[in-house]
Formats: sequence, structure tokens, C-alpha cells
Amino acid sequence: MEHPPLAVFINGVSAALNELRPCAPLSLKNVIAHELIKGLQAVSDSLLRYNTTRMLRLNESNLFLSLCRAFVEVVFPHCANMLWPVVLV
Repeated sequence: MEHPPLAVFINGVSAALNELRPCAPLSLKNVIAHELIKGLQAVSDSLLRYNTTRMLRLNESNLFLSLCRAFVEVVFPHCANMLWPVVLV
């Protein structure tokens, strides 16, 4: 992935879900879904806060826009796909 902070986030979520997969009780599915949603909201809030508090140069602005686009087009759908089997059970 082109943006290491987003890769770290996805890797952390994937690792956590992989650890839970073999032994998580079904009663945790809503808790897991809620926590993942909170994590995605925290990333979104951080990006918004960064955008409103920083003056970026053009090249930095383009890179930040690319980061935001990757979050919306890659990270969010990937996390939704990881969550989907949890919600279906």
C-alpha cells in the first residue's frame, strides 16, 4: 500500500480478526462490528481534523488527497468485507 499509516491500520484489524476467528463466541459479533466501525470513524475524524488544522503545500495537499482517497476507496471497503462474514453469522 502506498500509505503506511493506512496499511498499519488494516494489518492491525486483520490480525485482530484472525486471532478471534477460531474461538470468538457468536455473541461478540455485534461488539466486534461496533469496534471496527469506531476504528474507521476514528481514522476518518483524524483525517478531517488534520485537514482543518494544517496548511499544506500543493505537493503535500495532493499526497493528503491521495491518502484520503485510499481510505475511502481501499481501506473502508476492505474493512467492510472483513466485517461482512461477522455480521452475517
